[in-house]
Amino acid sequence: MYSQRFLKACNRYALLIGGSGRNLTHGISEVARYLCDAAGFDNGNVVQFNPQSKSEAQSIPDVMRAFYNNVRRDQQAATIFLYHGHGEVGCIRPFQGVDVPYEDLAGEINYDGPLLVIIDACHSASALPVFHKVANQVHVSCGHDQRAWRMAFLPAFFYSMVQRRPFRRRRVGSPRIEKQPIFSYSKLGDYYIGRLRQGIELVQVEDYQHPQRAGSGLESLLYPR
Repeated sequence: MYSQRFLKACNRYALLIGGSGRNLTHGISEVARYLCDAAGFDNGNVVQFNPQSKSEAQSIPDVMRAFYNNVRRDQQAATIFLYHGHGEVGCIRPFQGVDVPYEDLAGEINYDGPLLVIIDACHSASALPVFHKVANQVHVSCGHDQRAWRMAFLPAFFYSMVQRRPFRRRRVGSPRIEKQPIFSYSKLGDYYIGRLRQGIELVQVEDYQHPQRAGSGLESLLYPR
């Protein structure tokens, strides 16, 4: 089972790619901080890449190739690939005028260990059939014909994560994972944030839930029940 393989992995790596723009650069920095502070990732194993030019955006497949060529040498590795930025049907748009097809990205993942893919972009469901060929789990923030953006001009997955972040850090007793099922489509109400295995306390908060928009937060993707 994917979740057990991920939890048992001795070394966890993450490649976080953002689009150009202040909000998007800030977005992957926050995800990186969460992975290191709350989820126990080694800071040196979390790679961030924010292209600031057309040539850098076009080099994203090269960045992915180098990352996974390095990771696949580790027989006890588990990895996350996250893209947080603009997207169109069938591709990401990390910089104005540059489209990178999902096929080009998936083709550079030369790795057969536990892999979680998160695409936080408009039309991101169009990535599902591509990444399902190489990943154990794929999560997207909207349908193939939908926009992902929420308040403050942030994609849905990251906006949802930021809203919940203040409630994650209260450590209590023995660690275990608890959470309620994802609410039905578009329901607004109370739910419980799952505790990380480090022992994050259950906290009841009010937030949107949507089975395709943001799931139930990054912590439940890393530590599914």
